[in-house]
Amino acid sequence: MAYVHLLSKPILDADIEQLSFEEAVLKGLAPDNGLFIPEEIPSLPPNWHRDWLDLSFEDLAFRVFSLYISPAEIPPTALKDIIRNSYSTFRVPSITPTITLDGSSKIYLLELFHGPTFAFKDVALQFLGNLFEFFLVRRNKGKTGRDREHLTVIGATSGDTGSAAIYGLKGKKDVSVFIMYPTGKVSPIQEAQMTTVRDENGMSFENLNSQVVLLIGFADKLIRILQCTVSASTGHLMIVKYTTLLHAH
Repeated sequence: MAYVHLLSKPILDADIEQLSFEEAVLKGLAPDNGLFIPEEIPSLPPNWHRDWLDLSFEDLAFRVFSLYISPAEIPPTALKDIIRNSYSTFRVPSITPTITLDGSSKIYLLELFHGPTFAFKDVALQFLGNLFEFFLVRRNKGKTGRDREHLTVIGATSGDTGSAAIYGLKGKKDVSVFIMYPTGKVSPIQEAQMTTVRDENGMSFENLNSQVVLLIGFADKLIRILQCTVSASTGHLMIVKYTTLLHAH
């Protein structure tokens, strides 16, 4: 399946760049700073509502993602491993349990706070970090020194994005993450989450939120020589996919 960016203005079809799933994930932002979306929305298989009813979160994630990710890009066994590794960090086996609030009125609550940072963004970013590592390990096979590709993730946060990004990317091979947050504008827990991670590939800075857009634009021009740069807030493609997954769940 090809991926294209959500256009901010009309454009000829011939001018639309088509990317693979891997390219869209690693690129982060489209050329016009917009979002990447699938070129077409796949159809659900017949009887999906019955066949998928009792699937675990991991199995349901595999079914949904397989509609969007070609097995030529990520083999099914590898995709299952990525999904399993991503959600081994959650505190409950069901990952995102549904709680009954009022059975007679059919009112339910979907809990999205069981990830490592208690933020709903853990659901997407735990998976995204493992995707980054999978693609980079494959791209860097047999490469040494400056020939190796390295991904630098830059983000500005009001709290939950930053800590979820750091915890999703910490310890990942060939990935560095830099998170900026405003002093006194995040909760003490979120600040502690961002500033006490000891992995060498994660760093956070105060008082730099206003500079992140300029920094990303500057990095986009310079760092492409040696590195690929994305924004921590631009895992939009994965957010869209996980919104789809959570609706199915």
